[in-house]
Order: sequence, then C-alpha cells, then structure tokens
Amino acid sequence: MKDKSFAVGQFWEYTIQFMSPILLLFWVEKKISKESWLLTAKLCIALSFTCHGLYAVGFYPVPGNFIDMTISILGLTQSQTYIYLFIAGILDFVIAFGIFAPNKKIVKSLLLYATFWGLATTLARIFAYVSFSNFNDTFWQWAPHALYRFPHGLLPLVSILVLLQLEKRNPKSSKTSLKTANK
Repeated sequence: MKDKSFAVGQFWEYTIQFMSPILLLFWVEKKISKESWLLTAKLCIALSFTCHGLYAVGFYPVPGNFIDMTISILGLTQSQTYIYLFIAGILDFVIAFGIFAPNKKIVKSLLLYATFWGLATTLARIFAYVSFSNFNDTFWQWAPHALYRFPHGLLPLVSILVLLQLEKRNPKSSKTSLKTANK
C-alpha cells in the first residue's frame, strides 16, 4: 500500500491475502458456522475484486505492471490493453456485487469466474516475467509474488465448495432462493 501512495483501495485489494489465513483458522477450529464463514469469504472477495477493478478501470492510475503483464502475455497494444483492463475491471465489479445475488446458480457461476480470474492474475506474474532462458533466476524471483496471490483464486473456489455443502445440507433453501430470484 505504501508503494501505491497510500491509496485506500490498495489496502482493501489485499483483503483476500490477509484474511485467508484467518478464514483457514476459523475453518479448522470450527469457530464460526459455514454460513458465517461463507459470508465473510464473500465480503473478502468483494472487497478485493472491487479494489482491483478500481485500478483496472482507471479510478486510480492503472499500474504499469498491469499494462506490462497484459502486453507481454496477450501481445496487445497499449491502447488495446487499456480497453482490456477496463472490461476486466467492470467484470471485477460484477463479481463483487453478483456474488450476493439470491440466485445460487449466478453466485456459483461468478465464484467460478472469480476462481479462474484470481488464478489467472496470480499466474500472470510467472507467465509475464519468467524467462525460460534464465529460468532458475527469474522463476525464484517471481514465484513468491504468485504464491501470496494464490488465495485470490483459492478463496472463491473454496467458497463454491462451501456453498455446495450448504445446498446439500439444506436443499430446500437453495430451491426457495431460486424460486424467489425467478419471480
């Protein structure tokens, strides 16, 4: 956050990273119900994706590494990259708000996309910056950057699994919420 001029959005973009160990502890120690755990996880996902989206759409200056990674991996021009990142930012907002929808199919779909996008942005550091001609040095330089971002994909994935467990435990509530959403 300090490197980003103390932008508040940067702090909250890290929500998944600093809350995942706490959520893991709650899970292992069974300190909260699965419903409360899922709500907390969804709040963390929403905060992280919202703040990530704020950078991607240009609310805060678009980070140079977002641009560099996108150009390096996708081969886009700089202007195409800004458009791509803007669309990605909009999708981040859709995820952040949509995971609270009453329709469980929509929630699961958005969490699945969040899993994909979280893992893609995690692995982007490896694909963009690791040189195969100098693999040993570049991999070990960028692997830690990917490692502490893995919760961005893993927390949405675990949230899907928890949601499926809750539906299995109480199938009537998932059918009721689907009927309510379709009215």
